[in-house]
Amino acid sequence: MMNSILPLTSRPSDASADSLFLAIHTDASDAGQFLTLTPHIMRWSDHLILLNLTTVRRYWEHCASSQGQEVFESIMSAIQELSPKTRQFAVDHHPWRALLLLTCIAERPTLTFIDGQSPIGRNVIHQISCEQWINCLRQLRDHFQSNTPHQKNLARQTSLIPLSRTIQRMGISQMKDFQDVDPPAMERRFGKLVATAWQWTLRGKHLASPARSLFSDIFTDDFPWTGVLPKEIPAITRHLDHPIQLWEHIEPCLRDDLDRICNLT
Repeated sequence: MMNSILPLTSRPSDASADSLFLAIHTDASDAGQFLTLTPHIMRWSDHLILLNLTTVRRYWEHCASSQGQEVFESIMSAIQELSPKTRQFAVDHHPWRALLLLTCIAERPTLTFIDGQSPIGRNVIHQISCEQWINCLRQLRDHFQSNTPHQKNLARQTSLIPLSRTIQRMGISQMKDFQDVDPPAMERRFGKLVATAWQWTLRGKHLASPARSLFSDIFTDDFPWTGVLPKEIPAITRHLDHPIQLWEHIEPCLRDDLDRICNLT
């Protein structure tokens, strides 16, 4: 456990916080090591990992405040302690947009961090190339194929050839040329999966970002999240010399046990 990380019991999460996802480009072979940062991790590709920070956002804000840092400065510092070769980060309220942003800045090595809600972030999403978008869409289809039966069916029904042919015939190079096409029109022409990805891309233009509950699913739409599980569940054993029945006796032991469990990760 890194010295810069406080016990997770020190600050509750904000149940009304917006969803927050961080995409990182890393050479780390074990995505499970990032479980010290959030319990929700997904390996998207060989070098790309998604972190869902929704339920731990307030905790990281507390950590950053106690260290006199900005929240993402604190998170990136913690990530680089775990994986020093991690160099690029992209954050957004939706995992798909975070992935698109990271794909875009991969060609800009001097740009290490981008926020999808900032002016530069919105501009980068606006400028994404058709080739980049379709490559990400192809990866999305692959994840759909390994997820729920409903998503597998959507993936089987999806061919990207009509979209590629339309782009080639129109002679366009950036997806911004489709910006006036709404998701229902995309679905009629190219199918449900393409329309869903387009809806996520346009989040903020055609949709509002919904509030998430601490006790709800990670998110409510069809994103094919597949979480990374720890190699072993952290556990500790306490042998009591005498029975404890009063809360004033239980509380110190419980606090100590929880802090020790946090340090095991």
